[in-house]
Amino acid sequence: MENSNEQSQSYIINLLVKFGSLNSIYNEVFEKDKLTVFQQQKIYNFYNDFQDVEMFETELLCFFYLDNLIKNRNILNQLKSRIQSNVSLYDENSLFINKVNVYEVCYLYIEYLYKDRIKLLHDRVCEFKTETRNLDREYDSLFYSKSLSKDKENIFQIRFKELRVLETEAQKEHDDTYKERNVEQNEVFKYKKNVFKDIQQLGLRFISIINSYFPDEKEISISSENLTIISDEFEKYAEEKMEKVEADTIFMKGKYDKFLDLEDKLIEDRYLNTKKNGLLFIETKSKIKTVL
Repeated sequence: MENSNEQSQSYIINLLVKFGSLNSIYNEVFEKDKLTVFQQQKIYNFYNDFQDVEMFETELLCFFYLDNLIKNRNILNQLKSRIQSNVSLYDENSLFINKVNVYEVCYLYIEYLYKDRIKLLHDRVCEFKTETRNLDREYDSLFYSKSLSKDKENIFQIRFKELRVLETEAQKEHDDTYKERNVEQNEVFKYKKNVFKDIQQLGLRFISIINSYFPDEKEISISSENLTIISDEFEKYAEEKMEKVEADTIFMKGKYDKFLDLEDKLIEDRYLNTKKNGLLFIETKSKIKTVL
């Protein structure tokens, strides 16, 4: 089971990869001026998976202050770049995107997938019915003309039974295929909403959140020398924290003073913005979450 740090890392890395895949899909759609149902499914699933802005904010902050600060900054820069690319792709192609009838794309896909198969089965049912009617006419003609021998009657009866079985089987296959089509249609229609605009708005909100916490590259850049100093300070502080303490005694005066001294040092090194609450505890809209 993932801990909170692993979960945040997994979330951000996954979002980075998915934005890259999403941009590739966008480029394919714009290059061919055509949206397929498979592309729409991936686009819709992306929006559905990452539309929780509050979760993004929380996981972003937890992720950034994990082990390798410089590496995480690079990942964050890549994520921001891919989000900006996605927003630009939308803006540059909005006239085309906003006119895409996704409902029609989904509907035509199902029609194409099942139309020929259903027609073939329908035609088979009709053929058996037609043959049964013709055979019935022939039987009546022989019967009323008194030309129907016992042997011929047996042959007719055998063929009647065969045709009834074949027609029943063909009708069942036709009906089952039609039901299958309806189930598949309902599944595909889950993706019938055009979410291009929603994703663009989501991207803008993500960028806004990133900029609100990390507005200037210099504020969160860190030299190798300062990184070593800060790592030593944290290692020392972490050792002291290894003692078991009750939740309501964590803010004892001595330990809290050490935290304030460390915070002052980080602000001095321009690692923390003075407007931030601190490195160890980050305030989000929903809750205070410990990230050390």
